[in-house]
Formats: sequence, structure tokens, C-alpha cells
Amino acid sequence: MKNIIPSIIAPLLMSVLLLAGKSVYALDKVNVTLPSKSFQFIIFPLAKERGYMREEGIDLNTVIMASTPGLQAVLAGEMDFTGSGSSALVAVSQGNAPLKTVLAITDQVLQ
Repeated sequence: MKNIIPSIIAPLLMSVLLLAGKSVYALDKVNVTLPSKSFQFIIFPLAKERGYMREEGIDLNTVIMASTPGLQAVLAGEMDFTGSGSSALVAVSQGNAPLKTVLAITDQVLQ
């Protein structure tokens, strides 16, 4: 009987500690600038609203901002990501800006 109690209590104690520890960590703040409120970018506010971002430890902040100022904000370190594209992105990339594409929402031009 003495050996049975520790074998039951140890897993219960571990699960309680793991569950309690999950809320201890702060969420990572991620700032995203979007060029417009369009269907193309619905994934960001939708994921935040449904709690998917919080589940992944992300506190998402979206800001609607035109493409050129959005890219400038990312280059200045004020924003983390941008949904900007078009000629503003081409101009910045030709200037050897340290930017990378990490997500493409569509595979074709929508205009």
C-alpha cells in the first residue's frame, strides 16, 4: 500500500504543476501592420478573436496602415511584421532592406 500512494500522487502533482505553470508565462507581443481591412487579411483578427493566438502564446496587435508607412515601421523596428506588398515592397527590397517573406496568404494577385 505504501508504494501505491506515491505512484498515484506523483503523476497528479506533476499534472497540477504543469497546468498551473502554463499561465505563469507572459504572452509574446507581436505587432503586425496590415494595409487594409480586406478579406485577404481576415485570418489575423479571426485567429485573435477565436483565441488561437493566445493558445500559441502570442498577444497579437494589428494596426491598419498604408503599405509604405507599414514597411517603414517594420524597418524602424516599431512593428514586427507587415502584410504590405505591391510597389512599396518592391522598392524596399531593391534597396537591400533586411526583410524576408515568412507567409504568403494568397498565391495570386487579387487586383
